[in-house]
Amino acid sequence: MNNHHARILIVDDNPRNIQILAKLLTEQGYQPEYAMNGEEALEWCSLEVFDLILLDVMMPDMDGFSVCQQIRESDNNAETPVIFLTAKTDMESIKKGFQSGGVDYISKPFAFDELLARVETQVELSLSRKKLKEVNHWLEDEVKNRTEELESLNQQLLKANEELHLLDKAKSEFIQLLSHEIRTPLNGVLGSLSLLKSIQMVGESKELVEILDLSVQRLERFSFMALDVSNLRSRGKLALNREETDLDEIVELALAELSDKIRCHNLKVILHHKPELETVLTIDRKYITKALINLLENAISHSPANGTISIDICKKNQVLQVTINDEGAGFPEKIIEHPFKPFSAYQRHDANFGLGLHLTELIMESHNGQLQIGNNESHGAFARLIFHPESARVNV
Repeated sequence: MNNHHARILIVDDNPRNIQILAKLLTEQGYQPEYAMNGEEALEWCSLEVFDLILLDVMMPDMDGFSVCQQIRESDNNAETPVIFLTAKTDMESIKKGFQSGGVDYISKPFAFDELLARVETQVELSLSRKKLKEVNHWLEDEVKNRTEELESLNQQLLKANEELHLLDKAKSEFIQLLSHEIRTPLNGVLGSLSLLKSIQMVGESKELVEILDLSVQRLERFSFMALDVSNLRSRGKLALNREETDLDEIVELALAELSDKIRCHNLKVILHHKPELETVLTIDRKYITKALINLLENAISHSPANGTISIDICKKNQVLQVTINDEGAGFPEKIIEHPFKPFSAYQRHDANFGLGLHLTELIMESHNGQLQIGNNESHGAFARLIFHPESARVNV
């Protein structure tokens, strides 16, 4: 470390000693100042900051020990190292010197090499402490500045999160309003369609009524799905009405509701379920039924005529699973990569499948369960509802 320009205060009542020490220190690149008694030394210390103080012990009026104690109480040099210059080398004097705040002592008459070595050591330590103190102050300022920046960013994030919450709430309210505005005229259209269907029609007129009927049904289904999505996204688990429900009954109910579509496609449905398997869960019956219907409708619409759909109900590692397999073409890779985004550009929108899959995922998330989709190794696709023990109590 470069000790040049280090400031050293020499305190001694002997001018000859001051002259010798000042010359020696100047030749080594130090900047010495001097005081010939304790009062002058204290005055210097009140005005200036030194890197080291060489302090004679035996001085008139005020000895070096008293001076050192007062220096330790000063503002400018409380941490400046003090080396005593003394002819008193008895143990009691040495002990008193350290107790008064000294860091080292040099016995008189002193050897120049020893004095310079001890001066250099203490100056290096003094400068290192000052540098460390500066670094600590800098770090404190940096931490303070960064903390203020983080607090500012945190406030911005909280504000942004609040705005997003308000936007999400507004979006949910808009979806509910939109769904209501769609359903109101739909009821009139459904009523008119019901009258048209009661009239005997043939040819092109009958075909047009059937197309209109199918379109209206899809629009009505979309309206109800949008309401369910809005409700689950805004309320989460609070939207659920949990009750003990047998999963077997829900599967049978979903199959019964879709029986006409199954017959229309001439499909065979196989249910795999061990009779001893307990399938009673504490779940929302209405929503889980909708989830199963969504997945079964997708399997039906993408199964070949005369194909087979299998439904497997099993338990793996205390986790109850319902897996629906079909013999269709399977999911495109883009859908598997982005499976649960509503209205994804990669999703099939027939029968509102994009929104239906998203709704099914929200239903399972609200039950702390999972929805998995994928393609089977041989052919066809699968969709799986997973009910974890912590998400829906299973009676065992």
